Amino acid sequence: MTEDTLFNQRNEPCYMIQVAEVVRQIVAPELDFKDFFNKIYENIVEFLNWTS
Repeated sequence: MTEDTLFNQRNEPCYMIQVAEVVRQIVAPELDFKDFFNKIYENIVEFLNWTS
């Protein structure tokens, strides 16, 4: 992804990884992407009270 990358429809599911990467760079640049994404997943599971 470069500075020239343009997202016209960021809410499209196919852009989820790219949007998550940008958010990670802003919110928690010290975290590895996989760790960041796993933390998001854990938060969603806890928030929605899902059980495995």
